Amino acid sequence: SVDLSIDQNPDSPGEMSRIENCGGFVSPPPEVGLSARVWLDEDYTQIGLAMARSIGDHAVKAIGVIADPVVTTHNLIESVEFLIIGTDGV
Repeated sequence: SVDLSIDQNPDSPGEMSRIENCGGFVSPPPEVGLSARVWLDEDYTQIGLAMARSIGDHAVKAIGVIADPVVTTHNLIESVEFLIIGTDGV
């Protein structure tokens, strides 16, 4: 199989950099299998959004949580028998 996209988690390098440059804070995942979180304050008490991109979360827009999608294109070749499309956040 081939991954056609990458996750935009808060602790991914580009996402974390944007959030911190906008004044937000990113905490590491509290345990294996959980997500890093975006916070409004360095004490991690205000908001705790587990995503770096979101539509309509106005409280965290100013600290770098954006709604812009990552769009990629791929050419399918004849040997591709099927394509699975899924999401965890729609």
